[in-house]
Formats: sequence, structure tokens, C-alpha cells
Amino acid sequence: MFFPRLLVKWLVLALSILVLPHVFMGVGVDGIGAALAAAAVLSVLNAVVKPLLVFITLPFTVISLGLFLFVINALLLKWTSYWVAGFAVDSFATAFMASLVVSFISWIMNISSFSPQTGVRFMKIERRPTRDASTIDLDKDGQKWK
Repeated sequence: MFFPRLLVKWLVLALSILVLPHVFMGVGVDGIGAALAAAAVLSVLNAVVKPLLVFITLPFTVISLGLFLFVINALLLKWTSYWVAGFAVDSFATAFMASLVVSFISWIMNISSFSPQTGVRFMKIERRPTRDASTIDLDKDGQKWK
């Protein structure tokens, strides 16, 4: 159950990285392979480095009411561009704006496709009872009780 969810989150992150060059001139992605590699590196940075950075910068995060987390996300995106060939971010300002877009797209895709219990959310259509729940139905297969 864990692996399919992780795979889908990785693909969503890769797709959001593929969107960036169409939104920002300062971001370049050479192809799907570079986007998948950038998503993998960014995922590892988010899992390992981000908690350390959040802990170290906790006073700034508290004072800014959590907005400093966007700076950390931009820093991780910029670091990802240093380590992945075929993925480039020109400036920190571009990385900041791009990290907002990546976060937003990932957030929307993840909340629309997952539930904690099943891993995948499906729309469930329930039929409402035609009668009030407190009413006792005395029909038996379309026939009245005598």
C-alpha cells in the first residue's frame, strides 16, 4: 500500500516540475527523465534535509507565521537544480515562485487522489432513502401487509 502511494506522489511531483518551464522563463527541464530525476532528488531532500532546516530555522518560521517554509522549499528546489543535469533554475527568486507552483500543484493533486485509509479516493454515490428513517415500511415486496 505504501509503494503505490509513493509512486503516485513521485509522478505528481515530476509532472508539476514539467509544468514549470511553461510558467517561468528561468526554469528549464530537458525532458521527462530530468523531471523524474529532479522529483526523486527533491523528494529525498524533502525527507532528509528539510526537517533539519525547519528545526534550525524554527525561530524565523515562528516569527513569520510559517511563511519561511516557502524560503526553505525554494532553497531545496535550487539545490535540486545543482544536482540534476537537465534541470535548471536561474535565480533564487525564480526558485521561490516555482516552489510555490510545485507546492500548489502537488497539494491539489494529492488531496484529490488520496485518502489515508484506501490510498486512492473514489467518488462514492449513496442513495438516499425515499422515506424518513423513523417511518416503518409495511410493504412486503410491493404487497400490503394484512
